[in-house]
Amino acid sequence: MKMVSTREQDLKDIGAIIKYKHFRSPFNTFDGLKEMGFDSIDFSVLLEGFSYAYGMDWLEEFFKENQDKLRRYY
Repeated sequence: MKMVSTREQDLKDIGAIIKYKHFRSPFNTFDGLKEMGFDSIDFSVLLEGFSYAYGMDWLEEFFKENQDKLRRYY
């Protein structure tokens, strides 16, 4: 399976799933999706889904707190 779409509705759906499942860590979510068989995941799409779930302020804080760790995902 793939998660690479950037269609607006897809991003909203990803955000809704993230919020519904109470996912809090993009890193753990990314690793979990890989384990579930998603072979092509665009980490930036996942982060955009998190911004739909929790807002841009959350995303800004996430970037500030995880700059070093983010380098491994890009």
